[in-house]
Amino acid sequence: MTPSSPPMNTFDSQAATLRQRYGKCGKGISRLIVHLAKKLESSGGAQDHQNQHCQSDHELLMQIKVLELIHLTLHTHSEMPSVTLDSYRELAGMQVMRGVFSPEFATDSYLWANYIAQRGLVDGKSVLEMGAGSGIISLYLYRNATPRYICAADVSKYAVINLRANVDRFGIDESRFEVIESDLFSCIPSEKRFDVILWAMPWILSEDRLVRQVLEDCDDPCEKALLRSIIDPGGESVRKVISDAKSFLNPCGKVLLISSDFLPNEMIRSHAEAEGFLYEQTVFARNVTVVEATGMALDLYHLELTLQ
Repeated sequence: MTPSSPPMNTFDSQAATLRQRYGKCGKGISRLIVHLAKKLESSGGAQDHQNQHCQSDHELLMQIKVLELIHLTLHTHSEMPSVTLDSYRELAGMQVMRGVFSPEFATDSYLWANYIAQRGLVDGKSVLEMGAGSGIISLYLYRNATPRYICAADVSKYAVINLRANVDRFGIDESRFEVIESDLFSCIPSEKRFDVILWAMPWILSEDRLVRQVLEDCDDPCEKALLRSIIDPGGESVRKVISDAKSFLNPCGKVLLISSDFLPNEMIRSHAEAEGFLYEQTVFARNVTVVEATGMALDLYHLELTLQ
């Protein structure tokens, strides 16, 4: 479903509000929000809201809301080394450390993990989760499905420490649940093979010079870790995961991705099919307010790539 887009004056109004709210901060996440708000504002007067450009404005607005979510995560927990969540009854007591995205602020990963478990997609399977973060998806699947083995990987040292703490907290059998610090597949042992590789991929995939620059120049390690979790300029990492997954999948193995209505799903489809995957796309939640604080309502897509 393509969302109905608000009138352009609504885009202009939101962009102006965002510039005022974040304009004095000047660094990192705030700088990116202001940059994208200016792009949104400058595009409004020249575009007919009935044409394809309105979808581009919707994409810009959603990217800003993703950045606001990371800003919220960073500053809400700025004075606390960790927080304990009771938001999700299946994982009550889960710990989230500073520098790791907190699932208390968004429900998409939880909803997706529930969808995967209900469909039995990991039952009896060996599973690799990329970008596992605090572990909400892997931990949920371990406790609410029947995977044979899970490897949860993340490039962030903060996430790896957080994951291991949650494995201890929930008394998980470490012979069936492994945590690895790895930039995508770089530190996954080459001899390992998986039935399922899943990834709650970054949600800012557009190519933008300033976005790339801010990501590279950010000097706050916690802020940089959070930015890396949501930004993949040009979708480079998404394409790399799809290409490299073939070397780590068992025959007929699957790559599972969560996406949404403002992401370049056709680019993902095209690349997946070129790499020999069967591509299936399912809307598993419609018009869901995944972030109450920013009013972020989305269609959530389950992308299922099956190796042929």
